[in-house]
Amino acid sequence: MDSISEWWNNALHYSIMMHYPLLSFINRFLLLTLSIPIGLYSFLEPSFDHRDPWSAVLSCIYTIVIMVSLMNVLHLLVNRRYKTAADIPESWFKQRKTLKGVVVHVGDADGFRIVHTPINVLGFGASSRQAASTVRRGSLVKESISIRLASIDAPECPNFGKPGQPFGNEAKEWLTQRLLNRKVHVELFKLDQYNRVVAMVYVRSRFNPFRKINVCLEMVEKGYATLYEGRDVDFGGQKELFVKAEQYAKSKRLGLWVDGPNVETPAQYKKKHR
Repeated sequence: MDSISEWWNNALHYSIMMHYPLLSFINRFLLLTLSIPIGLYSFLEPSFDHRDPWSAVLSCIYTIVIMVSLMNVLHLLVNRRYKTAADIPESWFKQRKTLKGVVVHVGDADGFRIVHTPINVLGFGASSRQAASTVRRGSLVKESISIRLASIDAPECPNFGKPGQPFGNEAKEWLTQRLLNRKVHVELFKLDQYNRVVAMVYVRSRFNPFRKINVCLEMVEKGYATLYEGRDVDFGGQKELFVKAEQYAKSKRLGLWVDGPNVETPAQYKKKHR
């Protein structure tokens, strides 16, 4: 259980003003400096007159600052930041809840790490700059959640002395350009044997912020991934869309399908190199 002081610090960290450095300073100044003298003036000054316009303004400022701070603290009591996959409650997977976070590292073509950024009561989360600073303060493994894209299998990149597959590096580069330092919505499916969160991942369109794009589906459609071939594959009720996306990529010879449909899939490659 986090301490009260940590909750308070998180409340400041994830408040609305934390999106910009100048406003971050203003926010902390208001919360930690102005609230004290304004509060003392409002409650201890004998000549305080609520009918005076300036007194009313000061009282409103004080009330707003304190209420927003307390609401953030109370909100974070029930909406804490999960540092690693192991911290996420099992019930969240059963209920298919969604985590919001910022991508801080892309490890391969179908896996990356996020810093969980719970929203505050005003509907805002931490920015990518704060997420990156969170990782710098601690280690990547201890301060971020490992994500494995659900329903798909991307070409393997070279690692541990093993050669990579064709389009493995290209797929990783595409995913990096698409997600690194961006905010994502992660629909939780399960934890795999490597303690990664298997999830359907969405990112907001750069041109229409009200539209969320399924990154897993997009990778298949662009030929950067195949459908996952395991027995326990979960498409989150979108199997038909994934099948159509792969058929489209094959017909257009996109990405790893450039030489036709008879290619070595990631599943075949991994079986061969076990």
